[in-house]
Amino acid sequence: MDNDISWHRRKAPGYRLAVLHRLSAAYLAPRMRDLGLKRAWIAPLLALLETPGQTQDALSRSLRIDGAATARTLFELEGEG
Repeated sequence: MDNDISWHRRKAPGYRLAVLHRLSAAYLAPRMRDLGLKRAWIAPLLALLETPGQTQDALSRSLRIDGAATARTLFELEGEG
């Protein structure tokens, strides 16, 4: 029965997307590190480029992340210039 469940799990779209996500992250990580970027910075940077001047609260809502996490990310980004 375990093999049958394992087979169905591997066929599930969510499982395949998770594997694809991990593989793409592993591929991109060294390249981003060479550029001085962190994966956590990508979404906020894109959102800020798309809508410059938005408030921190608006950014948190648009990204659907906690305000404290947004503050930490913005603090890191400001430190990087």
